[in-house]
Amino acid sequence: MIPLTMTRDGAFTYDLSCLEGLPLYYQEYGKRHDSTNRIGPITIEEAIDPDYIDTIKAYMTDYLSRHEEVYTMKLWEMVLFNNPPESPKESTLPASRSISW
Repeated sequence: MIPLTMTRDGAFTYDLSCLEGLPLYYQEYGKRHDSTNRIGPITIEEAIDPDYIDTIKAYMTDYLSRHEEVYTMKLWEMVLFNNPPESPKESTLPASRSISW
């Protein structure tokens, strides 16, 4: 689970420092589970499903629009790591980086 924060002015962030030091790998299966299988490193940012993040942002935006007394909203969400990379490559981003939109 990672913390996600959104403010009334639309600033949205999530902090991945709680996953620092956790190596992530993806596996791509071949047609017959033979030598065409690939496994390689992936960054946390690459692995997070962007559609899920968009859904969370929409929920938070809706909540903030209905509750004028709330300026900042923070959720702890279980993030789904199911977004395989375009191509295998070595990770270049640190896990402790915070992403902002």
